[in-house]
Amino acid sequence: MKPVSLAKTLQSIRTQNITQLQLRSGQMITGKVEKFYPDNKVLVQIGNQKLIAQLESQLQANMRYIFQVKQTKPYLLLQVISEKPIKNLKDIPSVLLKKLGIKETEAHRTFLQFLLDEQVPIDKDTLSMALSLFDDASNKKEAKTVLIEMLKREFPITKPFFDAMQARLFQSISLSDTIESLLPILDAANTEHTIKLKMMLQSILSQQSLMSTKKHLGAQILHEISLGDTTTFTLLKVGKLLPADMEFTEWKHLWLQWAQQNGIHADKAFTSFNGNVDLVSFPLNIDLTEEFFIPLKSLWDKQLFLTAKQAYALQNRNGKEIDTVLASIENIPSNTHKALLVGETQLEQLLQQQLSAKQQRIVLQWLLNGLELLYEQGKMSEQQLFYLKFKGFLSLIGEEVVASQSSIEANPSLKELLLAPQLDNNQTQKLLTVFSAMRLSLTESQEWTQFSIQFPGYLFGLKQDITMDFEGKQSEGNKINPSYCRVLFYLQLNQLEETIIDMKIQNKRISLTVYNEHPTILEVIGKKFEPKLTEGITSLGFTLTGVKMKPIKMTSTQPKQYDSSINMPIKGVDFKV
Repeated sequence: MKPVSLAKTLQSIRTQNITQLQLRSGQMITGKVEKFYPDNKVLVQIGNQKLIAQLESQLQANMRYIFQVKQTKPYLLLQVISEKPIKNLKDIPSVLLKKLGIKETEAHRTFLQFLLDEQVPIDKDTLSMALSLFDDASNKKEAKTVLIEMLKREFPITKPFFDAMQARLFQSISLSDTIESLLPILDAANTEHTIKLKMMLQSILSQQSLMSTKKHLGAQILHEISLGDTTTFTLLKVGKLLPADMEFTEWKHLWLQWAQQNGIHADKAFTSFNGNVDLVSFPLNIDLTEEFFIPLKSLWDKQLFLTAKQAYALQNRNGKEIDTVLASIENIPSNTHKALLVGETQLEQLLQQQLSAKQQRIVLQWLLNGLELLYEQGKMSEQQLFYLKFKGFLSLIGEEVVASQSSIEANPSLKELLLAPQLDNNQTQKLLTVFSAMRLSLTESQEWTQFSIQFPGYLFGLKQDITMDFEGKQSEGNKINPSYCRVLFYLQLNQLEETIIDMKIQNKRISLTVYNEHPTILEVIGKKFEPKLTEGITSLGFTLTGVKMKPIKMTSTQPKQYDSSINMPIKGVDFKV
């Protein structure tokens, strides 16, 4: 997708159909006083809507003022900011800059007017930082677009985040192409560090062969043994790939004996594996499909992803809470739920198969290498394939806090590998820029979370990357509430080309809007898949309320020219005191 197209379309779609007046405490608005009532109450016209408000000052009727919203409940309370009426609407930026104590320049007035036109909420400190970034930017047009996106979504107004967002919107970096360019560099280096990174990147592109996967597994096991790390050993036992009574000392002896016979040094396992390695006598002599990938997937399917509170209730057999906890875990079938309530053995077995966050990440990393094979052999559905690819990629770029240094060395995340000093080159910096933008885009409050993710297109059979923006409510335990959220996907499809999917979920009711340059053609295609889509959504406990096809249209981002004789749109500057 072209950078300029993405930037304009992103903001255009977000602001479409926003007609409802939403006021927040601290917000600055312009309004016209139309009528007075007893007890300092007035009828105020804000935009095209009229509201009854409580005022703290005496005003003139039929005049326009700048107000600050002091409270919205149980009634609307406004405080006058401009002591004198606003006669010329073009004076509003100057008045606000003066009231906020910010230096007034032509550039600042123009930028603030732009924020007012776009109804962007902002406070004094945020406006000061935004103006500083705007002043320092060489391309003012790009800077305005970037800052509008950051301010509307309440991202941190910092230089690193500004650079990352600008790169995403205007200097698009392809993850797939960058990874492809980096692989030959890693191959030539042939160090333990670069081999680990190459294997991880190849799993993203689904380029890891079964033979390479087996060698990498053996190297990882030997590497962990040299560090005294039991991570993979524990995983294999929990997944029932090893005898239940096998001890780590026996496991270690088998592998060290095999390594010695093949001339492999355990502490240099990644670099000493070669074509002469005898995989027939491999200590873990398994068929990767039937005896490795399938048990790993089965282990993953049994994960409950418990919060700390839920885990405590189950582990301590808290009778009052256990039924509530089990009912809240969506991936437990009802019949299993009933069995767990009455069966101590079943519950104990289920708890024993739960993995730590670090172990879950490792399972997903191994599974990525076998997903296509499992799908081709009918061992998983297309829905499961896409879900695990989605989760697997997120696990690769994760930044889990690991307790010990040995764990970091044994199982580092993709970003930890890219940050190594010996990999300071242009391609790794590009990847780090994209990953940093993803991390910085995560903003959370007590009730709300939002983030942006860029996926390599190769992961889903596309030539270009996929961008996903998420906004939604949080449920108990800071988990995303799938019943109330909005997800936008920006795609460059091989045949339909630029396509944007806007999915809104309200109380488990899903509405889909698909934007494309050829909506009529897309509507014909979409009708063929709508019954299957409806069936799939219904099976998940949601309701599809409708699917709409619309053309992609970008609204102008130029400042609007206002006539003081017409109704003003709502002004949106947050002034937090």
